[in-house]
Amino acid sequence: MSFVYPWVLFFIFPVLILFFYIKKKDIKIPFNEKIVIKRGDEKFRFLPLVIAFALLALSRPVMERDVSNKRDLNTLFIALDMSNSMLCEDFKPNRLEFAKGLIKRMIEDSPFKVSLIVFTTNPLMIAPPTTDKEIAKIALESIEAKYILSKGTNFENLLRFVSKFEGRKNLAVFSDGGDFEDVDGLLSLIKKGDILFFGVGVATREGALIPKGDGFLKDEKGRLVVSSLNPNFIKLSEKSGGFFNTSSYLNIFDRIDEIESKNRDREIIELFFVPLLIAFFLYLHIHTTLFEKIKFIKKFLPLLVVGSLFGDVLEEYEMKKGYEAFLKGDYKKAEEIFKDLNYLESRYALGVVRMKEGRFSDALKIFRSLKSKDRGIKAKIFLNMAYCYEKMRDYERAKEFYVKSMALNASKEAMDGLKRVVFKKNQKKMPLPFSKQKIVNKKSENLKSSKKSTGSVNRNQALLSSNSKGGKKSKNSSVVSKKSKNIPVSSKVYELINKGYIDEKNPW
Repeated sequence: MSFVYPWVLFFIFPVLILFFYIKKKDIKIPFNEKIVIKRGDEKFRFLPLVIAFALLALSRPVMERDVSNKRDLNTLFIALDMSNSMLCEDFKPNRLEFAKGLIKRMIEDSPFKVSLIVFTTNPLMIAPPTTDKEIAKIALESIEAKYILSKGTNFENLLRFVSKFEGRKNLAVFSDGGDFEDVDGLLSLIKKGDILFFGVGVATREGALIPKGDGFLKDEKGRLVVSSLNPNFIKLSEKSGGFFNTSSYLNIFDRIDEIESKNRDREIIELFFVPLLIAFFLYLHIHTTLFEKIKFIKKFLPLLVVGSLFGDVLEEYEMKKGYEAFLKGDYKKAEEIFKDLNYLESRYALGVVRMKEGRFSDALKIFRSLKSKDRGIKAKIFLNMAYCYEKMRDYERAKEFYVKSMALNASKEAMDGLKRVVFKKNQKKMPLPFSKQKIVNKKSENLKSSKKSTGSVNRNQALLSSNSKGGKKSKNSSVVSKKSKNIPVSSKVYELINKGYIDEKNPW
């Protein structure tokens, strides 16, 4: 225990002296009569104690303790540079393959959850935060340089991408440093995004030539381009988490623990109310007869306790009724019950009900208003928000919240949702081809195809006519693209990376 204002404690000692001098009227004491309490009641001797406990409360006693922060709840983001310069052969067989070996070892030894990002001009997460090391290693092995068309390295886009995640972000970057020069600009992004940046240099200071086809990359004047370790990459790393070479990079784990132990949040427990309550009850004891009638209070105390417990039991009963209605599919009744209860569990349940009813925008408003420090609850809230965005066809926001949910709890539902939306594009709801036509059911299954019904169109005929030309039916009404069959799923990842990689001024 400690005191925020310890100097207030010095005033307690002179006050306690008065305790021994407050006597009956016939006792003479060496103080001015105006400041001496002269009463025949012995209870008035305790008045200095009231002042002493009040001063103790003013000194603000507190207890401090570290907030529990388990290592396995933290996430280590591992970013691999896949620019063209990573094909240099100053590390064997080349920088990229050598870095993949280092990252594999880091994943195996990591005490944290890991997430894998590849980046060139734009970043792409190929393994969301997970404790399943085998999945992360499979994603790492699937990386192949031949699918990457970009030749640049953009640290700014990488930092902006990582800063979207919640809390402090630990980012280990395996790179040759590219050719950036604006160290201060990147440092401001690191501080703004609450990122701990660790650099692992995968290049020599002497450098090497960049392979290109059968030869090596040349500049506009026909001179060979040499790629070496960027000194600005070292400066940037040292001003944040630290810079490590290929033999000491596993010390990043110890460095994270060291930094977090210094910056770990400490919970302060206020204790001022304890001496304040003692002073209050002492004052009541001196000036009132409240404690003499304590037997009368004891009679009503059980009623007060039962009344407070009855309110909690009633709310639990209402919640149970709401859940029963929800399980039976009576969403309107469940909504009416949950709407009248105003606490976290009932508000969350109300959001789920509206989501089941298909009112996704209303459900989103409720989920956005929910606040909790519990990681499990926050993960469920983000998961439901992602599902709402998916149903509203806002796939980018859906992807963002699925990843946030997995960062807190790598659940199967979040992983499945992320798989569903990762390759989808945002789109507006398209009207069906028969939406403006009147649909009439068939009267009989034995009608001949030669007879036509004027003013009515069958739903299936409308669908077929939308895929035909000149009113003739197409032989293959639903054709599966052969290209989509032959292209492996993993190549889609590289298509996303290569998107927008054109007109680069300084590709090396």
